[in-house]
Amino acid sequence: MDYTPSLVGFLQKSQLFWNLVVPMIYLVLGLIAFFTIIKLRAALKERRFKGDETAKYQQTLDTSKLPSGDLWIGMIAKTKNRAEFDQEDLLSNTIIAGATGSGKSIAAMVIVEEVLRQNVPVVVFDTTAQWTGFFRPCDDEEMQKLYREFGITPSDRTAFKASIINAGKRSKNLNIKDMFRQQGGLTIFDMSRVKLDEFSSIVKDIFNQIAESDLPGASRIRGLVVFDNFSRLIEAQENEGAYGAIEEAARTIGKMGIGVIIISQVFADFRETLLENIATEVQMHTKAESDIRRIRNMHGDEIAQSMLKQEVGIGLLHNSRYNESKPYFIQFRPLLHSPKRISEGELEAYYAYYDRILHLGDRLAELEAAGHSVASMELELEMALDKMREGMVRMVEVYIEGVEEAIAKIEGN
Repeated sequence: MDYTPSLVGFLQKSQLFWNLVVPMIYLVLGLIAFFTIIKLRAALKERRFKGDETAKYQQTLDTSKLPSGDLWIGMIAKTKNRAEFDQEDLLSNTIIAGATGSGKSIAAMVIVEEVLRQNVPVVVFDTTAQWTGFFRPCDDEEMQKLYREFGITPSDRTAFKASIINAGKRSKNLNIKDMFRQQGGLTIFDMSRVKLDEFSSIVKDIFNQIAESDLPGASRIRGLVVFDNFSRLIEAQENEGAYGAIEEAARTIGKMGIGVIIISQVFADFRETLLENIATEVQMHTKAESDIRRIRNMHGDEIAQSMLKQEVGIGLLHNSRYNESKPYFIQFRPLLHSPKRISEGELEAYYAYYDRILHLGDRLAELEAAGHSVASMELELEMALDKMREGMVRMVEVYIEGVEEAIAKIEGN
């Protein structure tokens, strides 16, 4: 029996199998492997904690859709992922709310530190004088214990240049425009000595000056305004004007390149007309039923339950631009400056020197108008002011005495 034709047919079919069918199988397997890898990578990017009852913070994260930018504010809670923030998002305003001791002011200070490091000027309404610690590098041992967790070293501690203004005495006739034209620097309006019924006129006056400062429109941030302890402002019915001024500022000054951060105890402090001009909300730990109910209505039971477990320094951040409009938890980094306010005695000395410098400035203006050369004395005064911005108050006396002696010499002749 001749098997030649059958063999030939078999070989022809085998050749067809290896030349055509096998490559197609490889192609299909390759496509399956490719799409499997894509799905795995997507799953790795989207870290889902839903359904994991052991996870402290139930949240859904897509790390590819979180903000990135120049401001490093901490870590995504319970992960090793950096939490960053785009400084331009500050132009659409931010509210930070939470119970006393939750770390809401620290969270705001972290943002301000980062903004100052970008040479953006900041103005703070400080109702407790606690922001005066910016003068000194961090000296708090408990704060420094957190450094290693965030990759911060003791050498990273730093002080920031700042000016303190007694808001009760000097809210008028300030050159607000210059505050936002300078490169960096912190201006602190000390509201701690202001009577409650005076808040309205002072805050309204300063915000009106900002609105009327004729600063040109800007798409990039040129300044930041922070109002701490907002709840104190609305304790008195007479302060309706201040609330209106802040509401107007949140609506308008972003066009001039100035952002607003408001710090308060509860979101119930804010009317919808203000909230609709706030893009970023940060909820620190709270026991306020109104805020817990608000979070549950906005983001669901799991987020609300996680919020009840929040530790000090951890905030729930929500900005609809990021993470597919889902909120996520941030562990804010420790401060680089001192969280402790300067003493009352140091603050009194600061104001005394500041008054003397302003008085000497007026006298120099009079001497210049009379035809005297005052350039060298003006330089001495500027150096005195610079030392005050650095918190080196004791060195200011040397420069002031030099100017006073020079003026006495001119007037003696």
